[in-house]
Amino acid sequence: MTKFKGIIPFTIIVSVLHFFEDASLILLGRYTEINIFVLFVATIAFGFVVAAVAKHPKVHKVFHD
Repeated sequence: MTKFKGIIPFTIIVSVLHFFEDASLILLGRYTEINIFVLFVATIAFGFVVAAVAKHPKVHKVFHD
């Protein structure tokens, strides 16, 4: 599990940034019928997937070698 060390902080960062991006689009008038609860869950899930991919050893090696 050490190869995925730091996945939670990375997930939080990506989720917060993605949420603000979605919230700004909604404030700018993008029409959506998505419930705010679904938006929260989807944003956290998206952040976790991005963090898991970014922390994968093969992907991590591409960006750090």
